[in-house]
Amino acid sequence: MTLASLPTLSVEIAFNPTNLLSTTQTWTDVSQYVRNLSTHGGRQHFLDRIESSTCSLTLDNRDGFFFNGTLNGTTQIIQPRLPIKVTATWSGTPYTVYFGIIESVEEHLADALNSDLAVSCSDLLKYLSLRYNSNPTLYASFVSGTGATNWYKCNQDSGNGTLLDSLGSINGSINGPYNVSSQGVTVYTNETCMDFTASTTTLPTNVIFPNIQTNAIDFWVLGQDLASNLLFGAFDYTGTGAVNLSVNAAGQVVYTDATGATITHPTFVNDGAWHHVAIVGRDSGFNPGNLVVDGVALSMGASSTYWWNFSSFGYNGTFVGLLDSLVLSTVYIGVSPPAYTAALTTAVQNRYVVGNLLRADTNAGDVIAQALVIAGQATVASGAVSAPNFYIDGSAYTPNAPGNGTTLCQGQSAGVGSGNVTGSTALDLILQASETETGIFFQADDGTFQFHTKAYVYSATGNAAPTGNRVWADDNNTTYHYDAQSFQVARDDVDVWTTVVVTPQNGTAQTYTNTANIARYGQSTLTKSTNGTTNLAAYQTANYLGNVFASPLPRVANVQLRSETANGANLDIMLGANLQDRITIRRNPINPSAAGVLSTDMVVESINHEFTADPGQWHTNFVLDPYPIRFSTQASPTYFMIADNATYGLADQNYAI
Repeated sequence: MTLASLPTLSVEIAFNPTNLLSTTQTWTDVSQYVRNLSTHGGRQHFLDRIESSTCSLTLDNRDGFFFNGTLNGTTQIIQPRLPIKVTATWSGTPYTVYFGIIESVEEHLADALNSDLAVSCSDLLKYLSLRYNSNPTLYASFVSGTGATNWYKCNQDSGNGTLLDSLGSINGSINGPYNVSSQGVTVYTNETCMDFTASTTTLPTNVIFPNIQTNAIDFWVLGQDLASNLLFGAFDYTGTGAVNLSVNAAGQVVYTDATGATITHPTFVNDGAWHHVAIVGRDSGFNPGNLVVDGVALSMGASSTYWWNFSSFGYNGTFVGLLDSLVLSTVYIGVSPPAYTAALTTAVQNRYVVGNLLRADTNAGDVIAQALVIAGQATVASGAVSAPNFYIDGSAYTPNAPGNGTTLCQGQSAGVGSGNVTGSTALDLILQASETETGIFFQADDGTFQFHTKAYVYSATGNAAPTGNRVWADDNNTTYHYDAQSFQVARDDVDVWTTVVVTPQNGTAQTYTNTANIARYGQSTLTKSTNGTTNLAAYQTANYLGNVFASPLPRVANVQLRSETANGANLDIMLGANLQDRITIRRNPINPSAAGVLSTDMVVESINHEFTADPGQWHTNFVLDPYPIRFSTQASPTYFMIADNATYGLADQNYAI
């Protein structure tokens, strides 16, 4: 049945997807078979994490379409792991309602002629909760097909002093003591590296190669005790001019050509962290070669060589450290394509990004994007993480942007540093990064991933009082009014915290204690962490949470808007509301007085849609939390979790994040 107050429903299933994780599929519209549908997404409270959103629907299968229906000559069979999306159109505006993956299909037989299918779905947060941060093929995909001819993974102990070639057939010969027990550069694999820390200057060269001709050489080294050491030796394309790559006393990589001329890269590598180093030869298009350190290319000038005869890694036994993933790339030797330098430089820059995932100093948004790369939800291209379906505070993800969240500290959060992360799931890692930011991560209804760096971000627009469809009331005097019988306001003490302890990653735990309420509510402690690098952010968060949860807060446990109200007048906000939207809720109590009318700003925490084809209804239920107090003295506030100074005694200019 279709009524004037119902939106146009569209339910589509991708029966033959080329990629389960993509939001662009070949979709089949099955809306005519939908008998009812319900979705749920969000959280019940400000302090909760957002769980995987779900969708349940009943499909009429009396004609057997879902087992033998055809489209364009292809049989459509419904089964788990098929993408599904739901949209609803009202007054010419389409609204996304749900995007996810089918979990289960149950057939219910009413009689010999009638069959219903009960379909349950979840969004991709569930996939991320099942996807471990183990991806042994990721780095390999950025070696193969990029001109690489020889790849020494450095994680294989041949037992006979041989460094095995994993891509070609030219092995290296190892001299001196070594082991392969140390964690390699990629923290998302269990692969190890070649450890030469037992070497001394009196030992011969560490690894010898039979003068492999190559246009590019790239490798990873651990930046410890590298200063004043030679890394490798080679000959230029003439086969007679000796060249080498070394680290100077300051800890910078230096290339010395056959004439003795040197080029010094500005990046310092003697800091105890892994670094990626590469040299790329010039091409016949007169594009000069590059010295590349940690993805930053430095031109080696017009006189740079075309290729090298690579002879040894570790020169006169002076390399003492860890070596990983040595790659030699060959585009031409002798016969020249005109512009290979740019392609090889891009290839080594991409390998730097892939090897550096979850390792370097970065911020919460970048940690999430990098975890999505490992999980197969984002990519690496042109020397940067590319996450086309990842948004931060509503804006498309930009690598290393200031707005991606407060800086995380190396070795402190989300597995960043030398620790292996293969034992945790992608969602564990993502939530660790987002929760320390006191922000939220979720999959939106359109299938994109969203990260709000802070749960409530103040701005001039955000501080404007809601108007129009953002004002809901229980009387007919307001255009947007909710069903009074559905209205549930909880006034309880489950969220009273007299003590709040917030621990920064670098610094001292900050404690706020509401001594005035301890006698009444007893001692209770809320603990959180923040990824701020000083005590300041921890102090401000502790003060805010301590005041917000010092006494019981009224929360809207449920409020329902209905499509049949005023012939669909509510539908634009029912379909268009998003998590974290600000709403003014009004309640006229029994025998109201002017002082008894409730009118307060709330924030949407949960959205639940319910559709039934017969009798033709669309209801949407919301869970709302109190909207935080606004900053009192800033004309255009951009601060987070700071209320008025009179309450908290905080100085405006000192507490910007």
